[in-house]
Amino acid sequence: MLCKKCKTAVAETERRCPYCGAKPNRGRKAKQTVGLAVACLVLGMCGTYMYMDSAGLLSADAEDMALALPVESFAPTPPAASEALLVATPAPISDLQKDISEVWLMLEAAYKGAMLYTEAFAEERPYISRNGYAYDMRAEAFLTAQDLIDAALLDEAFAGERILLLYIRPADTADFTEISLGGSTALSLFAAYETKDGVALVGTGSARGVMFRESMHELFARYAVSETVIKRPTADTAEYKDILAAIADEEETGAAYDVRFMAADEEFAFVVVSRPDAAHQLLPFALEWGEAGWQVLPCHFSPDRHVAEEVNHIVPRMNLRLLPEFLMDGDIRLNPSADYEFIADYMLEAGTITQADMPVAFASGNDEMLYMVLASGRAFLGRYNGETGWEMLPVQNWMEAEMQMRGVSKTPPLYIIRQE
Repeated sequence: MLCKKCKTAVAETERRCPYCGAKPNRGRKAKQTVGLAVACLVLGMCGTYMYMDSAGLLSADAEDMALALPVESFAPTPPAASEALLVATPAPISDLQKDISEVWLMLEAAYKGAMLYTEAFAEERPYISRNGYAYDMRAEAFLTAQDLIDAALLDEAFAGERILLLYIRPADTADFTEISLGGSTALSLFAAYETKDGVALVGTGSARGVMFRESMHELFARYAVSETVIKRPTADTAEYKDILAAIADEEETGAAYDVRFMAADEEFAFVVVSRPDAAHQLLPFALEWGEAGWQVLPCHFSPDRHVAEEVNHIVPRMNLRLLPEFLMDGDIRLNPSADYEFIADYMLEAGTITQADMPVAFASGNDEMLYMVLASGRAFLGRYNGETGWEMLPVQNWMEAEMQMRGVSKTPPLYIIRQE
């Protein structure tokens, strides 16, 4: 459909226009179909749409995706004279007749500009691969040629060109005989542009070539983000137990864990645990479901790299909504459990709990909030008051604790709970 504000073509599943940010008019499905047909007629794209639809190559992302693919579908190779691309970006349609020598010069300039741009903002703006494109996590936006032009890293003469900035692994193109981009398994930047013969790509060193459109479709499918339903498994489910068993097998310790966060969809899971004797130390794990069940992925988390970057490097298809918000943006501060031993004694003296509730099974917190679970199963959420000290409020479970924390803080320390 078309954005009413800027007249840019927008994918049916988009919440906002990726160019101007306006909310597109979401009518009934029939209205969307009519709107798309009108847009195609205006842009002279009926041929492309009918072909792609009949071939089963058109795809729609889930409703909650922040942005659509900058390119939803490439025309078949070679394209008919009347065929063009329906895009969801402000950039115009590629000039399929542009001389290839001009394309190479343009892409080399765009690639160099993109490298300088991402290196300059690497610390404040983690970049990941989203559906095969370079994506700025902080800005929640795809990296575009216009960003480079605005930063004076690309000549303004290229403002009207539909240059695409990809973030892919060169090794993933090994199956396509028409191109050779190297064998690196690390995510790498590429500048791309559609030509009459396919999609031209330029990357580091001598990595350049033209990929058939059909091959590009297949490549993008490998990077399509998983958009299935995300669950928070509980301790009484087999999924919860199997995921913990997979982590124990990977660590070969057989140790018990306190689950601080667990989320899973049909393909991936992300878990944060702590050991009972070290509640102030969080251990993250990413897992993938396969024929052998849940398997821990070889992610190496460190303070030097954003956790989402590491996950994305290993499994670009993993939905980053599986990651807890406290790992994405939070400042994690945890105190040793021993710091809170006096609170249970105080609650005993006050009659808030009885000896039958003891001992303390779990306690984790920072200087502001505390989550405590007793052996009897009773749970408490504590808030520190500078005048009266710790105020311990009973909660039914970890879910109520999360809800209470969200109600009193914009950045709640959700990492203090034990999910069970």
